[in-house]
Amino acid sequence: MWKHLQEQWDRFESIVGLFGTFFVGFAPPVLLLLFGLASLTNEENAREAPAWVLLPAALVTAIPAVWIARLSSRTLYSIYPELRKFDQTQQKGWTPFDSPETGERVKLPMPVVMPTHLANLPLVLGIPLSMWWLLHFGSGVLIGFGADRWMDSAFPNADVVTRFLAPQALNFAFSFASNIYLMLAIGVHAPRLTTLQAIWRWRIVLDIILTLVTFIPAAIEWASG
Repeated sequence: MWKHLQEQWDRFESIVGLFGTFFVGFAPPVLLLLFGLASLTNEENAREAPAWVLLPAALVTAIPAVWIARLSSRTLYSIYPELRKFDQTQQKGWTPFDSPETGERVKLPMPVVMPTHLANLPLVLGIPLSMWWLLHFGSGVLIGFGADRWMDSAFPNADVVTRFLAPQALNFAFSFASNIYLMLAIGVHAPRLTTLQAIWRWRIVLDIILTLVTFIPAAIEWASG
């Protein structure tokens, strides 16, 4: 019974991690692309953020996003090969996110397995990539602070509890979905399975700590107001 529940939870976290690699990973290049296109049509935007800066930045940030999307596909199929069979029956052809290699069958959580593929990454690339992925992991905090301000302006008549709890829920949800980026940042420098498994056990604690970053200021403001 417990083993079955654990397997289902691992599958759920793998799907959430896959969502994180796409939604969180592709957010920077997509936003940079949109702002870059906007600067081409608006002189004020062009002065503040020129297209010749934003568009190349969108391309540069898209490269690791596509790479991680392909790596997540390979890892997911190595854990759940039945999903590849399902995909092959649903679609034909090749996309940039397909990976022809399924890898060896493993029975570990996807965010633990993925970083082991980074063992041979050169240090000159590993350091900036790990910093970039740590920023992805902390995206929930930025979303929490942004949602807190947005809720106050967009829903000024909403229930106080709702305006207080919704940003914290978003923070925790995105932090949970971005756990895979924390593991990738660590895996660049410590790709051993034993190390990754030990850190993975504390993922929920780390997510709660990130949630407290927005929870405590909001609670203080709520109590004083």
